[in-house]
Amino acid sequence: MNILNKLHRYIPGYGPEWGSGGIFGLKYHRKTLYFTLAFEAKAHFLTESRETIYDFSLVGSPPRSGGDTYNAVTAIDEKIYFGGWVHAPASYNRERRELSFITKYSHLHAYDISNDEVELLWKEGARQKTTWAGEVSEILYDEMEHRLLIARGDGFRNLGVYSYDLDNRKMSSLTNSAAIKGTIFLDHAIFNQGGLFFNGLQCVDLNSGKVLKIDLDRTEKASRDGAGIENPRILGNIGTTSMNIAVFVKGGIFMGNPLEQREKESAMTFIRLFDFPLSQCSPFRTNCLPVRGGLLTAYNSLPDMLGLKRSVVMPTLLVFVSPPMVKIVGVYGARITSLEKFGSKILVASNTTPNTAKPIAMDSGYREITVLNDDIIDRRPPAYYLTLRGNIVKDKVWGGFPLAGYKNASLKIIASKSNKLTVFEYNTELPVAGEPLITKYHLKEGKNIIDLKGFHCMTSLKFEKTDDQSIILGEFS
Repeated sequence: MNILNKLHRYIPGYGPEWGSGGIFGLKYHRKTLYFTLAFEAKAHFLTESRETIYDFSLVGSPPRSGGDTYNAVTAIDEKIYFGGWVHAPASYNRERRELSFITKYSHLHAYDISNDEVELLWKEGARQKTTWAGEVSEILYDEMEHRLLIARGDGFRNLGVYSYDLDNRKMSSLTNSAAIKGTIFLDHAIFNQGGLFFNGLQCVDLNSGKVLKIDLDRTEKASRDGAGIENPRILGNIGTTSMNIAVFVKGGIFMGNPLEQREKESAMTFIRLFDFPLSQCSPFRTNCLPVRGGLLTAYNSLPDMLGLKRSVVMPTLLVFVSPPMVKIVGVYGARITSLEKFGSKILVASNTTPNTAKPIAMDSGYREITVLNDDIIDRRPPAYYLTLRGNIVKDKVWGGFPLAGYKNASLKIIASKSNKLTVFEYNTELPVAGEPLITKYHLKEGKNIIDLKGFHCMTSLKFEKTDDQSIILGEFS
């Protein structure tokens, strides 16, 4: 049976944690498709002739929950290496609705494709009720030293970039600066600083082993729209294209070659993308996928509550980045958790439910993998709508709407008072950072229509005065 015919929807199941996990770690390697179903803690390995499900029994006793929520996976020769975290056993008090982390473990496993066997390489727990050891959130392969480079940034202890020696089977710390994502760029392994947030880079030189830490320029000159960068920003994922690294964060992309910078500041430019300051919209808890020389990722409508009130402003959008262009190629629901290439197909794992701000006994999400053709990149972009109030954006810069392929793009602003609106126009390369292209509009009280069709590539916006009662309706078709 074809592997793709074995895919199906996963309904809510027992998995004590914060709301819902999802399908993470999609990896197709040597005719085997791997993914982990969280929060049920089930690792799936599919071939045309078999389906193996591993329940993390090597970590600890049942009932188990968790798995992976950051797409920590890589593949080398006959092995698929996957990591994350698991409660084994899950210690959940149903009366108090409390989850203990005493038996939560970070883990690293290897699956042998030839022998259809799973091996536990490493696990570590904090043995504390309310804190946990740094989860495994990224795995990169350093072929020069035959080791795995591992990011650990979600947790309370043992955070940073770690090295797992595949010959000696030992885990060791390289840095103590929390990191959740990274990528191989030229002869460096580049990770973020700041844990769940992007506060700079830490670069491991694969030749010398030295670590270079790079801060970011956060001034107006560092952003394409010239409007500056507010920090911290939640990190989504990191990829490489066109001799740049691309760091996808809440509200935009940092793009550039940090290794060209000789001083302390980075040569990274900020491109604003779907920036709604008081919403949860972000690329958090998804990956970026190299496709046709560019990068495919998702800006999720509702990936994680993160203690914020619910404020959905737009659907989840699948975005293709190929400098100087940013193009929308798909529309989804609450969130996309994982992306992978399968021949000429693109596998997209989605979920109806976010992580929530407190634990529950069930994983409450409906999770599935849909299969797209990679020619979605060539088609006209799909229609979508957005809706928000002025109290979401205040007098901050917002938006960052890709216009490529849209015949109609407009905003209807129902203002409660007269105001002024500035529209910034840019792409990933121009204008020169700090020299924005701007157009200004006078808004009257009541309905105002802003036609965006005449603008090039991307636009962001800013109200002169906060208008909390205003209503903003966007239509892109």
